[in-house]
Amino acid sequence: MQMKMEMIGLRRYFWQGLLTLVPLFLIIPLIGKRNFAEIGVIFGFVVFFWVCLWLPRRYFEIRYLLPLAVVLFVGSGLAMLYMPDVLGYAAIGYWTLMVLLGRSSNRDFKWSLGTAIVAVCWYLVLSRDEPELVGLLSAVGMLAVFSSANLRAKRNEDFVRIQEAYAKLQELHAELQVAQEEAMKYAALTERNRLAHDIHDGIGHRLTSMVVQLQMLAKMIPLDTAKAVKTTENLIGVAKTGLQETRQLVHSWVPPDGLGMQAIRGLVYETEQQTPLRVVLEEGGTVSGDWPSALDVAVYRMVQEAITNTLKHGLQVTEMVIRIGQESGRVTVQIRDNGKLEGEVENIGFGLRAMTERVEALGGTIRFHIRDGFVMDAEIPIEKGAGEA
Repeated sequence: MQMKMEMIGLRRYFWQGLLTLVPLFLIIPLIGKRNFAEIGVIFGFVVFFWVCLWLPRRYFEIRYLLPLAVVLFVGSGLAMLYMPDVLGYAAIGYWTLMVLLGRSSNRDFKWSLGTAIVAVCWYLVLSRDEPELVGLLSAVGMLAVFSSANLRAKRNEDFVRIQEAYAKLQELHAELQVAQEEAMKYAALTERNRLAHDIHDGIGHRLTSMVVQLQMLAKMIPLDTAKAVKTTENLIGVAKTGLQETRQLVHSWVPPDGLGMQAIRGLVYETEQQTPLRVVLEEGGTVSGDWPSALDVAVYRMVQEAITNTLKHGLQVTEMVIRIGQESGRVTVQIRDNGKLEGEVENIGFGLRAMTERVEALGGTIRFHIRDGFVMDAEIPIEKGAGEA
């Protein structure tokens, strides 16, 4: 793209240089045929042409072009009064002025058009001695040049805007990639912390208990064999419990294929089969369960974390009710238990914090409060979930 723009610039300078030489071929043959005053006036029109030809693009505004037009109007008017024989050379100035007015900024279009019309009318006055057809064709030609230059200027401005928008889009895309990488790192760190919590609270506790009992067992065997046997049985029980917890952790780390309502129903069924907690799952009539993968994972993890949290920390909880609905492009989840809690939820733990971050990342909201037990209300937009999938 940059090389293309450089080639366009070189071609433009080439044609400008070529056009700069053209007026010289008009002046040189006049030397010796006209007096110095007439040649000076003609050269003045040529200089005006050169100024317009090499005027930098940043000066293509009506505040700069209007003074040029006034100079041309006055100069050609004086030539009409005192040197009508050289008035025809003023045409190069008027044609060039039309190009500049047409290429001026779009915000100055009304002023540029008005100036162009005045210039054409003034040129018709200057050329009143010429045949009417010649004057009419000149006026139409000048307006056509103005229109063509204006269309090209608009196209160039549109091209510049597109290039700027494309550059901005690339910049935003790069920022989005950086943000996604940071989000992935943060998500990985959050998941690592959650795994550390699970291992510490479950398997770590069991292994610590086994180490203590094994140390006692080494001293107990020579002194009390019966008690040593009983301690061994306890150790076996602790090891089995730790193994079961390990399997449960692995199962929770790797969600089943095809998440959605079917996976949530399976999770509820397993919980009721393996724990004393009664879990009631209520589905709204419009729940399709056909959600984007990110939303699938979020709802599944929400239910999973709520069940895990209740089993670990619930006070006298015997029942949990999970209500999942879908309406107005949003999925709603309410989870409540019948625990004996009072007051307000002030500090949330690691699991609830991770749940909150997951929901908010999908553009949703989540609230925790106490009303005849612990209650969690969440809403997640389906479209946002699709965008994050």
